[in-house]
Amino acid sequence: MRKRPILAIVVLTAILSLLMAVPAAAGSRVRVYAGETSQGKPISFQVMKTDTGRFLKGFKVAITMTCEDGTTEEWWMGFGFGGRGIPLTDGVFVDIDDVFSFDALHIHGRIGQVAGRGTFKYTVAQLTADEQAQVCTTGDLTWQVEYKRTLQAGLATTRPALDGVMKVRVAPDGEVFTRVRSLG
Repeated sequence: MRKRPILAIVVLTAILSLLMAVPAAAGSRVRVYAGETSQGKPISFQVMKTDTGRFLKGFKVAITMTCEDGTTEEWWMGFGFGGRGIPLTDGVFVDIDDVFSFDALHIHGRIGQVAGRGTFKYTVAQLTADEQAQVCTTGDLTWQVEYKRTLQAGLATTRPALDGVMKVRVAPDGEVFTRVRSLG
């Protein structure tokens, strides 16, 4: 008579043990840090923490680009890094210095457990209305962010990972331009 309750407890314990054993990826968390740049515009970073370390998964930033001809443009940029992302070591993330044929991105800084700070600069080659080449840039900016919330990695990655950059520019006449470029 006592064997049934003991067997039931053993089976229940085994089932609970299997349910509690989650893979490492399922146990990953994505921490969202948000703040602003020295332009007073929003910036946010997504940092994934796993049992093998911390990784920068992506960031979003709003910027004002100032061009050599004196015009300004408002841009939103979103970068996502596929796979695990860019490794963070001791809270210092790998410096990003990407220079391509028509633009350059530089981001440096630290993201700790509760806050982060650093520098940002984005420069792009662009044509004027009369098709003359000019440079548009944010100039040297600083940024500060604070920890805002934690997302389940599975919830944070329900959309496909973007391994590239998406830029949205709003022209002075209100026209919106979107450009996507692969970093791979």
